[in-house]
Amino acid sequence: MKIWMRKGKRRNEFETTVALPNENKTIASRNAEEIDEDPSHQGEGNGNNTTRKQNVKNTEEQNEDTIEEQNVETNENDETMRGRKRKRQSELWKQNLRKRRRQSDISGRRIQWFFDKKSPQFEDKRGRHVKRKISDESKDRIRNHINSFPRMDSHYCRSSVKRQYLDPCLSIAKMYELYVLTCNTTDVTPEKYHTYKNIFNFEFNLGFHTPKKDRCDHCEEYKSNKLINQVGEDLKMKYELHIAGKSNTKVERDNDRSSDKAVLCFDMENVITCPRANISNFFYKRKLNVFNLTGHFSLNKCAYNAIWPEHIAGRGANEISSALLKILEKVLEDFPSLETITLWSDSCIPQNRNSIVISALQHFMRSDRSYSLKSVEQKFSEPGHSSIQEVDCVHSHIEKALNLSEIFSPVSFLRILTKVRKRSMKVIQLQPEHFFDFQTASRTFKYNSVPFTKVKYLKLEVEKPLHVLYKVSFSDESFKEVSIVAQKYKKKQKTVVMPKVNMLTKSNLLSKEKVKDLKDMLKYMPLDDRKYYETVFKSYK
Repeated sequence: MKIWMRKGKRRNEFETTVALPNENKTIASRNAEEIDEDPSHQGEGNGNNTTRKQNVKNTEEQNEDTIEEQNVETNENDETMRGRKRKRQSELWKQNLRKRRRQSDISGRRIQWFFDKKSPQFEDKRGRHVKRKISDESKDRIRNHINSFPRMDSHYCRSSVKRQYLDPCLSIAKMYELYVLTCNTTDVTPEKYHTYKNIFNFEFNLGFHTPKKDRCDHCEEYKSNKLINQVGEDLKMKYELHIAGKSNTKVERDNDRSSDKAVLCFDMENVITCPRANISNFFYKRKLNVFNLTGHFSLNKCAYNAIWPEHIAGRGANEISSALLKILEKVLEDFPSLETITLWSDSCIPQNRNSIVISALQHFMRSDRSYSLKSVEQKFSEPGHSSIQEVDCVHSHIEKALNLSEIFSPVSFLRILTKVRKRSMKVIQLQPEHFFDFQTASRTFKYNSVPFTKVKYLKLEVEKPLHVLYKVSFSDESFKEVSIVAQKYKKKQKTVVMPKVNMLTKSNLLSKEKVKDLKDMLKYMPLDDRKYYETVFKSYK
């Protein structure tokens, strides 16, 4: 619909003419036709009609010539009009249309009637598309392909978290590319990407193994209940105690950083898998796990990395305690005159806060490797709030280096570690003879008198080998001291004999399926890495 508006002599007087879109005739032509159709003029001769139409045509041509001459003169005289064009304001189109409709006294129903009658009609094709349901066989093929990738458990809370993780080199897009290749080799038409993605997201609890900062369980529980106004007195008190413990831990950690105390922070890095390369065959195979316990010492700002693969030992409390003692031994070799050292770690009970670690530290203090060490303090972070950022920084550097290179075996991993922070990083390669069974030795003593689930501060002294001092909060003024001597020794009044700590017995830690997958990947590896795996396979025949 087109609307012509011509302003009159007086203000707010408009003469409006409305034309429909398919009427391209001028006003003069329409007037001529109206005159012809008027019954009062039907009696006139054909000669008069012809003359009248010719006059109208001449008038139109003169008007067009006059308008063109005016436009040419205006453009020549006013150079500012060149290239200037009014901006399109689509948000005002409906408003302007309503305004012109009111001024021309045309109802919206009349306009709608015109478009319904005069505009071309389009056939409604809704509901006439081809029905295409994805078959169950195609869905099962996608599920089987996703299940073909090996998985690993979460780094934290492995017993309670059901989410599993795939190789960090993978993504949904990469997995779909491999799925298409598999379908092409078997002459099967692959499904669309969105189908593969929906099945992955809604039918599997899988993620990609990327290091992330975990959020605190207590804080998240309080926030979620606060949003729905369901914070009870017990939850509020529990949250306030948690925040107070967090603040006290931060103050204690800052005091240790600002002083000249010998502080050693340690933590386990996320599991590193070998081989790790952008080869499609690797994504479907089980890989060798490599463990790294990292310690950071405050006096020399140096990082100590204790490395061992899973075919030598696992990552339980015995293995972590043995790796920690090896790091302590290296630190004391650099600083043999130390008398007191403070250990900082997270609050993971199975790894750091248990009787096995205490037994290992007491055994180390009685040995010749302790030099002049007289006391060891162990402090724990508030659960959910890490206070060992120095170790996290070292792990970040290692992860960045791994993302820029390919590793096929622990040999490749050690080669990369030597290039990360060359001046302030030392690598300790652990062997089977470095791991000891401290758990069996700890059963001789009564360590259950120490509340490991609540303790925040432990202290061990050489002068008190059968006592443990602890605090359940950093705000406590004094230590609580408990004896770890078993009741049977107290009754018989015998001299307590320290048990001998034996080496950790090694078993076949690699499954047959993993050994088979590693053998299948040998042909893609460099020669040095092949030799490493061949020596490992000799003990698994």
